[in-house]
Amino acid sequence: MNLEKTLASILPDLLDSEWRVVYKAGQKWLKTGRAESLHELRVALRTLHSQLRAYQPWFNPRKRIVRALRHLAHATGPLRDAEVRADLFAQLVIPG
Repeated sequence: MNLEKTLASILPDLLDSEWRVVYKAGQKWLKTGRAESLHELRVALRTLHSQLRAYQPWFNPRKRIVRALRHLAHATGPLRDAEVRADLFAQLVIPG
């Protein structure tokens, strides 16, 4: 079996596991609302997006999937930025 056939056969399972990581991170963030959970979601989104791009020669996702990942990453960016700023501000204001 050549490399391309091998990759084509294992990529759906590999990417499915990455989708599950994104889903679980999203569920955790929605449940807890914690900054760390949002960070985990954004990392999972970037990882999946990077893998989709890297495996594109063997597995070509629909453009709407890639756009949805990009949209989620952009939509959560300002919230994450605000959380980071709030943490930094709290460190400056509250002696610790």
